[in-house]
Amino acid sequence: MEVSNQNILSVVLADEQLTKLREEIYQMILMETKRVRADMLVNVRYLSKKEACEYLGIAFNTLTIWIELGLPQIVIGGTIRLDRFEIDKWMHTMSEHPKKILSTYAQLIHRRKSTTVQLQSVDGMMTS
Repeated sequence: MEVSNQNILSVVLADEQLTKLREEIYQMILMETKRVRADMLVNVRYLSKKEACEYLGIAFNTLTIWIELGLPQIVIGGTIRLDRFEIDKWMHTMSEHPKKILSTYAQLIHRRKSTTVQLQSVDGMMTS
């Protein structure tokens, strides 16, 4: 196949411009890849914790807190899965009752502090 000279466009870029252009293209490809992965999760019902984090766009620590706040999970033989439909339902419920979230979160923090104090007491007894 022969290409005519009329269809060729030559662009001369400085090294800095070329580096910046490569980075921009890389970031665009990365964003599209993430979007495609997220779109693929829409067709999957049961998600791993990692997939659930990607689906929700949250950090792993946030997911752990949400599970402690009542986000339903399925545990079979040590394997944890989250039902995408239940995630959506839970999110909807929580968005309608923000005071419930704050109350439950406060209870969770209180429980964690109590556990920490108990652990420190036990640790203190062991070192005495």
